[in-house]
Amino acid sequence: MMTKAPILWAASVIAMAFFASCERRNTNFDAGPFDALNDDALANGDTLNIGLAADFTISNCPPLFDAGMPDAGMPGDAGVATGCCKVPAPANLNFVPITTGAPDRYLWQFGDETSSNLVTPTHTYALPEKYDVTLVIGGITGSVSVTKRACVEVVPNALGAPCDVDIQCSTGATCTCGSQDQCGAPFLRGLCTQGCRDLPCPDPAVCADLSLGGAATPESPWRKPLCLATCSTAKDCPAGTTCRDLPSRFPAGKWLRACFPALPLPIGSACRRPQGPLDSPSCLSGLCGDLGALGQCTINCENNECPRGTSCAMLSTGEKRCLVNCTIGDGCGDDPWLSCQQATNTPSTFSIEPGSMKLVCAPKACNVDGDCSGGSCDRTDAGVGHCIHR
Repeated sequence: MMTKAPILWAASVIAMAFFASCERRNTNFDAGPFDALNDDALANGDTLNIGLAADFTISNCPPLFDAGMPDAGMPGDAGVATGCCKVPAPANLNFVPITTGAPDRYLWQFGDETSSNLVTPTHTYALPEKYDVTLVIGGITGSVSVTKRACVEVVPNALGAPCDVDIQCSTGATCTCGSQDQCGAPFLRGLCTQGCRDLPCPDPAVCADLSLGGAATPESPWRKPLCLATCSTAKDCPAGTTCRDLPSRFPAGKWLRACFPALPLPIGSACRRPQGPLDSPSCLSGLCGDLGALGQCTINCENNECPRGTSCAMLSTGEKRCLVNCTIGDGCGDDPWLSCQQATNTPSTFSIEPGSMKLVCAPKACNVDGDCSGGSCDRTDAGVGHCIHR
């Protein structure tokens, strides 16, 4: 007859073996934040994973910016896998796990030799490339993983798109005012550009002649003919730029609409410094005209068109300048030495181009200095005087 002692001894041995195996299984998880993933089997999701399932998505996939097609490359487009992203460089993306079961450990592998143990990490991809992304989750029952091949495709930026370094731009383009340049405000970031002094830009980019305001310098490397993104409104442009009128290179003497920072100042803007001198470098045209109390960014219109919102006026010297248009009701803003005038009321210093009925902000007519609110009444010409700065 078998005694109870051997039976109890056998039961205890089995129990000890069972608990020992459980301890060995969980030792990997206790070693640290997914240190166990150094084990090939666990990294491949080959362990027991009862009740666990893993997927993920990218919550903030931005649209691609392409000159003339700012909505191209949205998530869900053909060729972009579900939960994945095709983005311009650099891309700062948020990864969100979609899991079942009760995972308490996470490992993200971003495909660029970096990883994270956060549940919902944010990761930046700086360079154009296709990146595989893997998520491994683990719990008390084991681990499971999911890998999406080429889930993040970082593409070179089109002409006119923001950038930091040259490699982020498409072939043949460079990052003007990127991290390697010394540009100040308003260039919060660089722009992918391409020179167009001798040849037009590839469609749909346009060639803006930014050299009219002076030659390029280390602080202003953008002062040259550059390919930029065309636009109709500010909504067509990337952050940090707006849709504005710029001088055209092809054809010369005309104006085009392109995405560019709000500075330098457009034609018609006030440009006199607070202490009195004119600030021509602040103007896109490189010319701050001595007009009114505040000065006015202007440009020669002898052989050129004037941009929208301005008209060509002739000075007594015979020079022609683009002056800002106005309406009688709105006047000329805060400049007390200018008034909104028609051709018939314009002082003798100015005459509007024949056939033009538009109003422009020209020096205010005066008889005495007191008419000019701190300025002087210049009566050197015959007839009515006009307010000038002295």
